[in-house]
Amino acid sequence: MVSGWPPSVTPEVVNTHFAQCRACGHANMKKLPFLHVRSSEFVKPKQTSFVERVGQLGQVDMWGPYPAGRLGNTHIFTVIDAYSQYAVSLPCVNKPGEIPKLLKAALSTFQSLGVFFEKMVGDSAFNTASCRHVLHTAYGQRQGVQFSLAIPDEHETCGIVERFFSTA
Repeated sequence: MVSGWPPSVTPEVVNTHFAQCRACGHANMKKLPFLHVRSSEFVKPKQTSFVERVGQLGQVDMWGPYPAGRLGNTHIFTVIDAYSQYAVSLPCVNKPGEIPKLLKAALSTFQSLGVFFEKMVGDSAFNTASCRHVLHTAYGQRQGVQFSLAIPDEHETCGIVERFFSTA
């Protein structure tokens, strides 16, 4: 239990009075039941994917529209490192041709911190020739960034950035 919480907020209270998010509900429906095996027969489950260092995996997403601010921005563009969960968010308008510029700016921010991504996951908005060009040429002579398309309605593929925006 989290320290500092009121003693009346137990796990049972949270589970019965606070609804799960839609994505977590879908994920729980897909889970298989636990197998009852003896401890001597216990086999460690395989992890299909895991991140073990900074820069191994980045996640990218854009959220909006929001009401226009004083500068006219209506969207938020974010790139997150999956290991450290360090986020770079940039306000934007979501005009045609703006996404590659935002992607380049976010990657240069990470680069200034010494983080060079190997793989980037995002939805179909980032699966364009101009975005792939930015990813492939982001680090000059170094090898470019591999792009992987996120599976629609599967928050596991891009879950960190979705939780950042509280959509999962």
